[in-house]
Amino acid sequence: MKLEGNLACLPKVGWVKAVVHREIVGKIKTVTISRESTGKYYASILGDDGLPEIEPPTHIERVTGVDLGLKDALVSSAGR
Repeated sequence: MKLEGNLACLPKVGWVKAVVHREIVGKIKTVTISRESTGKYYASILGDDGLPEIEPPTHIERVTGVDLGLKDALVSSAGR
């Protein structure tokens, strides 16, 4: 897929008008085209910005569960 101004070139379709809401940074990886019942088409674009992935924490020291309810507005896993 190529973007030039307000036009997008889609494989097997050609150039179509596009409204780009923000600049696409990096390389385009995948494009998903969806059609709404109103007949409008939308494109979801996944890009790779080249930055390293964020590593998840290796050790979690404490976890707290929270329950939101009607009887008690908030109850923690410690029972408070």
